[in-house]
This record gives sequence, C-alpha cells and structure tokens, in this order.
Amino acid sequence: MKLKVGAKLGLGFGIVLLTFVVSGVLNYMRLSTIRENAEKITRLRIPTMEAARVAADRLDYAGNKVRQGILSGTDPVRRAAAQKAFDDGWDVVDQQIAKLDELAPRFTLQENRDRVAKLKEGLPKVRRAQQATIDDAANGGKDGVLRAGNEYTDKVTPVVDENTKVLDDLAQSFDKLIEENAAELAAANNGALWTMVVSTLVALVAGIVVSLFLSRKISTAAGYQRG
Repeated sequence: MKLKVGAKLGLGFGIVLLTFVVSGVLNYMRLSTIRENAEKITRLRIPTMEAARVAADRLDYAGNKVRQGILSGTDPVRRAAAQKAFDDGWDVVDQQIAKLDELAPRFTLQENRDRVAKLKEGLPKVRRAQQATIDDAANGGKDGVLRAGNEYTDKVTPVVDENTKVLDDLAQSFDKLIEENAAELAAANNGALWTMVVSTLVALVAGIVVSLFLSRKISTAAGYQRG
C-alpha cells in the first residue's frame, strides 16, 4: 500500500514519539527498581548489619568485664569498675537489639526474623547468668572466685557464644543481601543506559529518514516550479 506524503510524515514522527514513550516507561520502571533497592540498602540492610555487629562487639566486651568482675572477688573498688563497664556494654547491646526488633517486621527472610526473636529471648538470660557469676564471686571469697569462674566457663560462655553466632549469622545474611541489591542496582543502571542509547538511535534514524524524505520532496517541488 502506497502511503501519501502526510501519512509518511505522520508515521515517521509517530515512530519518534513512540520510541520516547516506550523509553520513558522502561526507564521509569528501572528507576523504580533502583530507588527500591537503594532504600533497602540504606534504610534496612546497612542499619541491620551495623546493629548486629555492634551488638556482637558489645556482647564480647561485656563478657570481658564479667571475667574482670569475677577476678575482683570481694574488692569493692575493682568490682564497681567492672560492674559499671559491664552495665554500659549491656546498655549498648539492648539498644541495638531494640533497633533490630524495630527493623525485623520489614525483613524479607523469615529466618532473620526468627534470629531476632531468639536474641530477644536469649540475651536477657545471658545477662542474668553473667551477673550471677559476678555476685557469686563477690560473696564467696577465694572459693567464690574459683566457683564463679568455673560456672562462667562451663555454663555461661557456651550460651554467650551461641548468641554471638546468631548475631554474626544475621550480619552475614544482610551483608549477602546488600551484595544482591547492589547487583540489582547495577543491572538496572545498565538497563536504563542501554534503553536510552537504543531509543536515541531509533529516534535519530527515524528523524534522518523523515528529514531526507522532506528534503527530496522539497527539491522535487522546487524543480517542478522552475520547470
């Protein structure tokens, strides 16, 4: 079917317009993906990973202060210093667990929500057990120090290690999720770039074709007029 001049021009401009519309829609979808992944990384993944790592670090710090408190025995000055440091460490742990509890409903993996629930249940028991060993050492003289040290090593330390592992597993899980989100961001950026390149080339080709067609028609019309 032979198209008239107006139809050919309309088709050419229509191709250009359609190209930009399709490009705009595709880029909007990719930008939405980029925005979603960026928000996950900055508002969920990184805060969760940092909270888990800080909590693990402070839990280890508090454990060191427990040993210091046990060795203080009945010395009130040394025990008071150890007790204060112990309480300060646990205050930070509690703050970080509160952050994790606030973020947990937004987790995509059930296993990570379960980890936070396990920490909420297990860590208060750890603190009470640690405090009990400090108190036992303070009340029992040299035998108390030895008894508290054995109690801490045999019964409390394994529970501390278990909760530390949960925190480490949580941090590693979110580290992996951050890597996945970063890969999705890179793919979306590359996709948006290629969409822009292809749409620009298509629009350029269509524009050149329309320009050549118009030039030929104008030249033909001018030739007729001179003739």
